[in-house]
Amino acid sequence: MSGLEIVDIDRWVEENKSSFVPPVCNKLMFGAGQLKIMFIGGPNQRKDYHIEREKSPLDQMYLHPSRIPHSPQRYGGTVGLVIERERSEDEVDGLRYYVDGTIKPLWEEWFHCDDLGTQLGPVIKK
Repeated sequence: MSGLEIVDIDRWVEENKSSFVPPVCNKLMFGAGQLKIMFIGGPNQRKDYHIEREKSPLDQMYLHPSRIPHSPQRYGGTVGLVIERERSEDEVDGLRYYVDGTIKPLWEEWFHCDDLGTQLGPVIKK
């Protein structure tokens, strides 16, 4: 997808549904420039929590500020829109797992993320 074009989202999701599989369940629709537009499909019932270390210019659109752990969850048969900003080379994102039923961190990893589709899966699988 390049430039400005009208996209039939239902059709695009149907054509890309093979990408909505665990562990990440996402497909990047548009990634040129500062904004990354992707869709996340369900089911996506992961136990990890994503942490964005830096403050985002899109924080006013989020329900959470930076550095607040949040866990992406989707029910089967659903698709959600995610808009992320491009990360600078010195920014890192984190994934954290907690001991079940507690707020005690079990394991975490921080990494620079260019491409959720290829980088997030291996971290989740660790």
